[in-house]
Amino acid sequence: MEARYRLGRTLILRDNAEAAEAPLREALDVCVELGHELTQIVAFTLGVCLKHGRKYAEAVPLFRQSLELCTLELGAEHADTRRARRELARSLSYLQDAEAEGLYRQVVAAELAANGREHLATLRVQCELLDVLSCVCNKFGEAEALGQELLSTSRALYGAAHPETLDLMCALARVIYKQGRLEEAEAFCKETLGLAETALGAAHSLTLWTRQLMIRVLF
Repeated sequence: MEARYRLGRTLILRDNAEAAEAPLREALDVCVELGHELTQIVAFTLGVCLKHGRKYAEAVPLFRQSLELCTLELGAEHADTRRARRELARSLSYLQDAEAEGLYRQVVAAELAANGREHLATLRVQCELLDVLSCVCNKFGEAEALGQELLSTSRALYGAAHPETLDLMCALARVIYKQGRLEEAEAFCKETLGLAETALGAAHSLTLWTRQLMIRVLF
């Protein structure tokens, strides 16, 4: 069982999630049958494998299983529990499931308690909540207010050209665009694109994504 788990994990690290699925499923079946202590980590790893393959609906119950076991065995605020909750929220958001909002609020609260408001991990999960509020729940006003707050924090902590700051600018431009404020969205995109091209290069994924967003805004 442990050998199948190690094989599956190695295949994921080699970016071969498709091949990793079978040995991880075999390992999980044995873990569940035996009530093995590795059940939660094998379930989590299989969930990650399926998420890499965009099988989000199949990943959700595995992350739920991992979250329940982590909470029971390690406590609600343990790092592994927080990680399982975040991956469950992510998978639900990819499925456009509104349950993701409540889970992300729990994720943010846990990161604030564990790391504080100015920690990079806290900023990142809040940015993910912003995306859920905008793209899943259509709560544009709350998403924009959160985005402005996070952008101010990121600029103060990391500077205007930091990738986290640029990612937030792009997210905020998307929220503004979704509300039909095209001139504001265009201005945000232009500023973000200029900074991204200078700081990250024309071929960086964030630069490319910002350029794609600008094309949608303009046309």
